Amino acid sequence: MQNLKLKKNINVSFFRSGRILVEKDFTYLPSSLIPGEWVFYECPDGLKFLGFINTRTSKGVVAYIIKPILDSHLNSFTEEQIAKKVIEENLNRSIQLRKKFYKEKDNYRLIYGFNDALPGLIADCYLNCILIQIQTAGLDRFRDYIKQYLEQTCKKQVLIIDKIENRKNEVLPNFNTNETISQIEVIDNGFSFTLPFNIIQKNGFYFDHAHNRTKMETFLSKYHGNKNHGLDLFCYTGSWGMHLKRAGFDNVTFVDQGDYESILIDCAKKNNLEKGIEYIRGDVFDSLDKLNIQNKKYDMVVCDPPAFSKDIKNLNSALKGYRKLYKKIIPVLNPQALLVCASCTFGVSLNDLSTIVNENAANQNKRCVLADLGTQGCDHNINDFDNKGYYLKYLLFYLEDN
Repeated sequence: MQNLKLKKNINVSFFRSGRILVEKDFTYLPSSLIPGEWVFYECPDGLKFLGFINTRTSKGVVAYIIKPILDSHLNSFTEEQIAKKVIEENLNRSIQLRKKFYKEKDNYRLIYGFNDALPGLIADCYLNCILIQIQTAGLDRFRDYIKQYLEQTCKKQVLIIDKIENRKNEVLPNFNTNETISQIEVIDNGFSFTLPFNIIQKNGFYFDHAHNRTKMETFLSKYHGNKNHGLDLFCYTGSWGMHLKRAGFDNVTFVDQGDYESILIDCAKKNNLEKGIEYIRGDVFDSLDKLNIQNKKYDMVVCDPPAFSKDIKNLNSALKGYRKLYKKIIPVLNPQALLVCASCTFGVSLNDLSTIVNENAANQNKRCVLADLGTQGCDHNINDFDNKGYYLKYLLFYLEDN
């Protein structure tokens, strides 16, 4: 294996900040490096680290650090042997971590990229299959090995989803595999969903806020306010709204621009919750305008939009989108109502969301009480709030007219 020398030593804070190296961090890079080659990184103080490097990404050189090398025993193995050994170790560690926190038939994020020491690998575990995406050359080279290991260990069909948009940064090929499955079977906090494979978004189902949906339902079990009409915005398959129904809401309206009504109704029937369900297909912003014109009012609104930005550079634009959104939401709330603000936009803080809601509420003569808050569950594991994998925020407000 090639040994690449670094200009500076690596400290603990570097590991907390993301463990990515770029061209300027190296004293020299040989032209013989292949995309995704596993290498040793050597610091001036003699410390060594293992990782993989791609010198041909759309953004230039990108190198990932996987782990420190504490002894020299790895020198006796080939690059392929070392890569497979470390991949297997980290896959197994990720699986064992989830087993500590989830029941056997639970569904969850099985692999969470960097935070499971597998940069660029995302895997979601469903009842009948595992769906994975690979976005780095160092792991894409071993895609068949990863697939085989997960199938043998988890005893489920494993499908690799190659989304061109997610793979273009590292200039990864599109394999055009014929792998498919008719549907994925999902369990989310006791709810059963059946999703046709051809309509799924991203990696199938949004497990990211599953932990917060549980928190919300627990809160509602102790809430003594009205539970007549709820509104689930950007509902996708309707999991937030289903939690409202199970928590005692008589009627829930679901809004999304996608064609998910049949999936939602099917889930409601499986759980004996089909009464009082309405589906509105359309743009959420336009739908809120129509609801305001119709003077519709709700005892609770849940808002969990897709990410308004994937880059911290576009933070101001994302915040502008949230301000516009909540300006339209506040008027559809009853004089005493609940509001859930969920965000998956990287860089938007809990304080950003809270400020936006409070400012919009004040402008419309309402006061806010922050009743609950949360972040991501341990399947989207982070070690602290400076972690690059931290992106989920959940706030639950009680609002009333002044």
